Amino acid sequence: MRTSPRIRFWEGTTLSLWDGLTLINCGGHFEGGAVLHWPAGANGKGALLTGDIIQVVQDRHYVSFMRSYPNLIPLGPAAIQRILERIEPFSFEQIYGA
Repeated sequence: MRTSPRIRFWEGTTLSLWDGLTLINCGGHFEGGAVLHWPAGANGKGALLTGDIIQVVQDRHYVSFMRSYPNLIPLGPAAIQRILERIEPFSFEQIYGA
């Protein structure tokens, strides 16, 4: 791994960035899995950018939580509950996934 002044390691549940953006460490299929809360997203109603931590499924009314996407192994209930608890304080109308 190369060093760079642009790489910043952080610990904890959240990291405030700029313009109200917040990184949320949700965990999931790996310990450092994070999502980004964008309060100005969705025309000011708030959005989450989730990658594959919270996966938006095809009909867009549901999401999925997977331990292993290639092997189709679902994430366990305790890990899902932790993700839900971590995003609960943040207001959002849209989720943009991978």
